[in-house]
Amino acid sequence: MKKFIYLILSLINTAVAALYMALTPVDIVPTHYGVRGEADAFSSKWTLIFIPCILIVFGVVHTVYCIITENNADYKANEKYVDRFVCFLFIMLLILVWGSLITALNQVLKINDTLFFSFTIILLGILITIMSNVFSKLKQNNSFGIRTKATLTSEFIWKKTHRIAAYSGVLGGLLIIVLGVIGIFAGSISSILFVISLIILFVTVGLIPTIYAHVLYNKEKKNIHNME
Repeated sequence: MKKFIYLILSLINTAVAALYMALTPVDIVPTHYGVRGEADAFSSKWTLIFIPCILIVFGVVHTVYCIITENNADYKANEKYVDRFVCFLFIMLLILVWGSLITALNQVLKINDTLFFSFTIILLGILITIMSNVFSKLKQNNSFGIRTKATLTSEFIWKKTHRIAAYSGVLGGLLIIVLGVIGIFAGSISSILFVISLIILFVTVGLIPTIYAHVLYNKEKKNIHNME
């Protein structure tokens, strides 16, 4: 049952969204917004049904992944940590889905792009903080975490790398949240702060741990070579 939970919730959510759309007394709604946040394309409200269907795709992917890894020892060892991350990712997508539906069905012709970018930045920061918080607890595996030649070759390097990733990721996530809050009051630079947030994400969660793992890997190889 557990493997189907997000698919079931996605189907229920889509049914509720369809009912909400049916009860909303409008036919034509904005379906696209330009860079200035102004609606520049309109269509039938029923074209919006693809938005909640994104969660159905999410549910299908999750179900398939669970079936494939059902007897995988690596997945079992990290199951509770992966589940936490997937749960928050689902909630984040759910918020974005309903935010988009409510905005369009209320025929909002201009969205506040400052608030949009800031809200997205804050959600991203929370997601990264939660994900990074469990890094140091992950056991070596091939499906979740920082998977490079160095980390998959040595359990010692895996542990050290993910401990560093936990610190840098949480720090990066908190910094991204701060940028999101600043963006609420910063006016037009919120889109620039969004780009900066993506750079922080890349550096703290990807680049720093990967470089650190590579350094440890080379050091370990050198020590083995000297012993020979």
